[in-house]
Amino acid sequence: MLLPLDFFPKWLGDISKKLPFSYITYAPGKLFVDFSLGYFMSVFIWQIFYLVLSVVICFVVYQKGVKKLNVNGG
Repeated sequence: MLLPLDFFPKWLGDISKKLPFSYITYAPGKLFVDFSLGYFMSVFIWQIFYLVLSVVICFVVYQKGVKKLNVNGG
C-alpha cells in the first residue's frame, strides 16, 4: 500500500493495476497527484464494476446461506 505500483516490475505492475485493491488506494492517490479526466473516468468505471461484482457475490453467498439456515424457537 505504501509502495507505488510504478516501482514494481512491468509484469507485476500490470497485474497489480487491474486488481480491485489498486482502485481503492493507488488510483485515487495518482488522481490526486496528477489529475486527468480520461484516467478519472477509467478509474470510476472500474470502481463501479468492482462494486457491482462485490454486491453480486455477496447476494449469491447470502442466498445460499439463507437456504441452509434453520431457525428453531421463538
